[in-house]
Amino acid sequence: MATPSLPQLPITDCPDGAGSINNGGLPGNNIYQTPYTPPDLCIGEFRISQDDCAVPENTFQESLAAEALEISGAPVNVFKLLGVHEQGKLIDLTGSGHAISSSGDPSLVFDNLAGPWVSDELGVEVLTAPAWIGYDFGVRQTSYGQDEHAPGSPVQQHITSFTISQPGPVRVRQVRVERSNGGYSVDPAKILFSGAGNGTVSGFTPGVGSKQGAFMLMALSSTQFSVAFLTAEGTSIVGVANVGQRFNSLEGSFTITAGTLPFATGDMFTVPVQLSWYRVDVVNLPDVPTATIGIKQSAPSRYWRLVPTVFTGTPTDAWFVDKLQLFDYQATSLDTIQDTLWMENRDRDYARASIQLKASYQPFDGMSDLSKFGFQIAEVYTFTVSFAKMIEHLGRPLVVGDIIELPSEMQYDHNLKPVRKFLEINDVGWSAEGFTTGWKGIIYKFSAQQLLPGQEHRDIVGTIDTQKYAIDDGSFFDGIEQIQTKPLTVTEANQAEAEQAVPEKGTNVREYASGTNRFHAPGSYDGVGPYVEDGLPPDGAPYTSGFKLPDVAGQTDGAFFRLEYDPRLNIAARLYKFSAVKNAWLYVETDRRNQRSAHKPSELAILNLDDQRSLSSKL
Repeated sequence: MATPSLPQLPITDCPDGAGSINNGGLPGNNIYQTPYTPPDLCIGEFRISQDDCAVPENTFQESLAAEALEISGAPVNVFKLLGVHEQGKLIDLTGSGHAISSSGDPSLVFDNLAGPWVSDELGVEVLTAPAWIGYDFGVRQTSYGQDEHAPGSPVQQHITSFTISQPGPVRVRQVRVERSNGGYSVDPAKILFSGAGNGTVSGFTPGVGSKQGAFMLMALSSTQFSVAFLTAEGTSIVGVANVGQRFNSLEGSFTITAGTLPFATGDMFTVPVQLSWYRVDVVNLPDVPTATIGIKQSAPSRYWRLVPTVFTGTPTDAWFVDKLQLFDYQATSLDTIQDTLWMENRDRDYARASIQLKASYQPFDGMSDLSKFGFQIAEVYTFTVSFAKMIEHLGRPLVVGDIIELPSEMQYDHNLKPVRKFLEINDVGWSAEGFTTGWKGIIYKFSAQQLLPGQEHRDIVGTIDTQKYAIDDGSFFDGIEQIQTKPLTVTEANQAEAEQAVPEKGTNVREYASGTNRFHAPGSYDGVGPYVEDGLPPDGAPYTSGFKLPDVAGQTDGAFFRLEYDPRLNIAARLYKFSAVKNAWLYVETDRRNQRSAHKPSELAILNLDDQRSLSSKL
């Protein structure tokens, strides 16, 4: 039987090669020769995600999802992360620098015996000028008041909270907190001019000695200006500037440019030089006489100030500030970063009481994987929970760092004591299947891994020493330990064994001879063993001791007395023997064992250092 021939595509003259269905020259391909034009579709006005039905429909679907999880979800106990343990101290950092402000005498707010600072700005000028009060921490100085470096090295402080006292009844209700590291600039809109000419001052750049103040430029002629610099401390003559040429000084440099009208003698420019400020935070102030306010973390800076943004005064009212204190103190907060270098939060505070949620997750057989790097814990749990119920119970979404407990996966040790299962949340987000038909997220997903006991989680599982010794008797009797305490007792046993074998630091002098010769000559040596004076009678003879030699009346000939001193004086004890012939206490020897020690006193002080921190303490 002959093999049927296969149909062949027509061969056309195509510059790219053989014929193709993409070749418009083929039969039936004329549809591809024109660009696509969208057809005029007929679409209704119903929008399930936007119309009036969207809200009740989303709520209904969210209720169904929450109900399903409440019925069949596994109980999950959540220990909320409260934030980083409070950092810093409530100690006022002002004192080494000087106060700064837009007007008036700002030093009054940092003097407990002085009256309030009053701004020169009134009414709306408090906000538009604006009025402000702040502090310059100055430069590093020696103990005798001289600058430590040349040029001066600034003192930079990280302000994270402040206390402000406003006597009222008119008060600023909101302020912008700003900081500066000493950059200076000129706002062209604030340059003032009076005179006949119409030239300009431009191109300001700060100098090595820039500071807050104002250049005062007075025309000596149509081509020259005298230059002075005005500060709170006074006015200094800087030099003479030529029109059209750049003027340079320690305070800054600029150029005076002539206009269409020439300058006349007496024409005046006032060029304010201001610090370049960076916004740190905007905070509300309560309507009370004194308030302590926390602000966001930023960076240490030399200059800090408060600028009002909401003022309740009338057009004739000024801003009164009685006292201002600046602190590097942060209360426990989720927004705080403890270590900005490694971006870690080690000293965490957790809620001691748990809150139960219902969640769905897939249990699995997790096994520890032993590799050359140690045991690898590969268990990663994924949970889904109703977003609405989570907010209802917790007051916020779950965040990375929260600790959860799975009562359903509690295990038991060889003594049938329960071992609780703790996990740490490491990722959160919306579940892909957790959206309604109106595209509203209703199911929250989070993943968690087995908690590894460490500094961060001491509030939940404690530390070795707290689990062993700090728990109450009832918990101790239960014998339930969340972390192994055996390494602690093994270490203590090894330490005790070592101290038993080598009970003292330094040279062992207990067996050394300490007596005098048979004639009892002071300072003599009985010839038995290496001699080290110990300030004790020979052959275990009885003696008395104290901080003062006893009265000679009634003393027995040959009695020994050991004179001791306050340990803080670091004076060695001395041995005396009473002589009835001389009716006096005679010096015998000094306890020199410490001088013969194999360790220097400084090393002993380090080894016996009492300033030690417990593992359970927070910095």
